[in-house]
Amino acid sequence: MQSHIALDTRAAPAAEDMGFWEDFDQFALDLHSSLDLNEVLAVAVNDGRRLIGCDRLSVALQVGNRCVIRAVSGQDRVVARSKLVRALAALAREVIRVGEPVLYTGELAGYPPQVESPLADYLHESQARMIAFQPLCEPVPFIQEEEGTSPPREKRPPRTFGCLIAEQSRDSEPRPRVLDRIELLAGHIAAAVHNARTYSTVFLLPLLRVLGRCLGWFRGRRLWASLAIVALLSVLCAASLIIERNYRVEATGKLMPAHRQEVFAPWDGDIVEVFVDDGQQVKQGEPLLRLESDELRSDFVVAQTEVQEKAKLVNSLRSQADRASRSGSRDEAIRLQGEVKRAEIELEGAKGTQGVLEQRLDKLLVRAPMNGVVTAFQVKKLLLLRPVQRGEMLLQVVDQASPWRLELEVPDYRIGHVLRAYHESPTKSLPIRFVLATAVETKVGGTLTCIATRADESEEHGSIVEVTGDIESDELKQRYVGAGVYVQIYCGKACLAYVMFGDVVEFFQRHVWF
Repeated sequence: MQSHIALDTRAAPAAEDMGFWEDFDQFALDLHSSLDLNEVLAVAVNDGRRLIGCDRLSVALQVGNRCVIRAVSGQDRVVARSKLVRALAALAREVIRVGEPVLYTGELAGYPPQVESPLADYLHESQARMIAFQPLCEPVPFIQEEEGTSPPREKRPPRTFGCLIAEQSRDSEPRPRVLDRIELLAGHIAAAVHNARTYSTVFLLPLLRVLGRCLGWFRGRRLWASLAIVALLSVLCAASLIIERNYRVEATGKLMPAHRQEVFAPWDGDIVEVFVDDGQQVKQGEPLLRLESDELRSDFVVAQTEVQEKAKLVNSLRSQADRASRSGSRDEAIRLQGEVKRAEIELEGAKGTQGVLEQRLDKLLVRAPMNGVVTAFQVKKLLLLRPVQRGEMLLQVVDQASPWRLELEVPDYRIGHVLRAYHESPTKSLPIRFVLATAVETKVGGTLTCIATRADESEEHGSIVEVTGDIESDELKQRYVGAGVYVQIYCGKACLAYVMFGDVVEFFQRHVWF
C-alpha cells in the first residue's frame, strides 16, 4: 500500500535543463504577484500544467466541511453541478483527510477504504489512467525565539487545506519527472493560495483599499497641499451647515384671471352658428353660438302636436257636455264633465312638456354668462359645424379687469415643505417669485394664499397638489390668459447644505432608506 500512498520525492536532478528553471522562475513570480484568489488559481493550474507535463491539473480547497474544486486547467469556469466535478470533489475530500500524497497508476487494490470507493466512482466518470494527489498545507510561520524565554511549545503539523490533482489520460505510468515537479510546485502553490485566502477574509477589504489609496495620495510632496485641501473642504462643510438660506420649492402653473366662466354645451347637437371671434369683448346675455338638435326639435314637434290634440279633445268634450245638459240628460252630462276635467289635466301636462322643450330649444342659443373676453383660439374654425355632447366645454369668457392669480401644481413629494411653512406663518401665506414662460428675464413677486386639501393627478408630474397665489399687479405688465409660469415658493430658512443637497437626501430616503 505504501507504494500507492507515497509519491516519489526524489530531488530534481542537478542537470535539469535551464529552460525549465527559467519557466519555473517566471511561474513563481506570476504566482506570488497577486493576492486575488481567482488569479492565483488560474496561474497555478494553467502554467503549472505546462511545467509538470500532465494532461490536466486541478486544485481542490477545503471550505468548511465541504471540498470544492476551485480551478481546472483549460477552463474559465468550473461547473460544480457536473457529475465529474462532484466525483472529483468527493475523492479530494477523502485525500485531504488522509493528509498524504496518493498516486493511482491503474490498479485499485491497496488503498484505504475511504479513498477506494470515491476513487472508483471518479475513474468511472473520467477514464483517467494516472492520478496524482499532492496535499496543500499551510506554510509554517517563521518565528525567531529569543534566548532566555520559556521552553518552545510543541510544534503542530501544518494543516492541510486542499490538494493539487494531476491527471494523465493515456499513460498509466507517470511521465519522467512529473512526480518531482508536482511536489516542487505544490509548496509554492500552497503558500500563494493560503496568502490569497487570508487576504480575502479581511473585514471590509474594499473599503480599506479605497482608504489606503486615499492615504497614499497624501504622502510625499503632496502632503501640505493635501492638508490645505482637507482644511478648505472642512471649512466649506462647516460653513454649509452654519450659513442659512431660503429653502425654495419649485412649481409650475399658469396665469389666469380670478373671474372667469366656462361655457358648456346645453344639449347634444351640432353647432350651426358662431357669433364671436377670438379675443372679442362680449356682454352678459349676448349670443355666442347656436346649436341645432334634431332630437329636441322632434320631441318639441311631438309635444306641440299632442297639445293641439288635447285642446281639440277638451273643446269636443265641452260641446258634448253642453248638449247633454240642454237635453236634460243629467247622468250623461256629469260623465262628460269628468271627461272634460281629465282632458284638461292631460292638456296642462302636454303644455308643460312643450314649455320645457321650448326652454331647451331656447338654450341652444348659447349666451355669454358674464361680461368679458372670449379666450378660445380660432373659435369659429374649432366649433362651427362640430357635433358636441351635453356638458362639453365649448369656450371660456374671462374678465381681464379682475385680479389675476397663479394656479400652480406642486408635486406631492414636495408639498410637505410648503405645508409646514404655511402653517407656521402667522399670516397663513408664503412669499413667491415667478417668471412667465414668455418673459423669463422678468421676475415678479407674489403671495401663496391657498392650498388644496387633496392631491390630484397630472399627466406631466404625476400626483400633485394644487395651490393658488396672488401676484403683485404693478410689476406684471404683459398678461396672457393661461400663460405658463415657473414659480419658487419660499419655505423659510434652512442650512446651506440642505438647500443645495436636500433633494438628493430626500431621494435617498424615499427610494433607498425606506
